[in-house]
Amino acid sequence: DVDAAIVALRSVPAGSIAPALAGGILALPVLLNTLFKAGVALVLARRKGELGGGGWSGAWPLLAAALAMLAGFALNASTMAQLLDNI
Repeated sequence: DVDAAIVALRSVPAGSIAPALAGGILALPVLLNTLFKAGVALVLARRKGELGGGGWSGAWPLLAAALAMLAGFALNASTMAQLLDNI
């Protein structure tokens, strides 16, 4: 849950983790939430018999956003690994 991640991260003392790591920590629940919502859109459309149009029209923007987030993770993987090594 995104809200739970924000509350948990808020309890960490200021300056104890790098801002990039904090961003990565918050981005993961956002990614999972986005993928979940895309799945819900597809499942509900399939139940209504609208998989050909209705489900994909609701799910493709969510899947595109998830792919963009994954690309950001991939481009910053070495930075994130370095930050995690310093913990």
